[in-house]
Amino acid sequence: MGLGNSNIWIENLQQYRGKWVALDEDEKTVVASDEKAKNAYNSAVKKGVKLPILFKVPSVLAPYIGSFS
Repeated sequence: MGLGNSNIWIENLQQYRGKWVALDEDEKTVVASDEKAKNAYNSAVKKGVKLPILFKVPSVLAPYIGSFS
């Protein structure tokens, strides 16, 4: 997925703020979410996803602007 789709991702992730999200193996489809990573993972596995991809959605969806020292 290129940067051109980043706005779509941000809009879709609003509902998952502060939660762990489990993606299908296609790396696009959200199959489960929960406040605990283990629960999101287990829910995805129960839905038939062999190897769910987990990531934590930040509570605040804001761009990071910084620099390297």
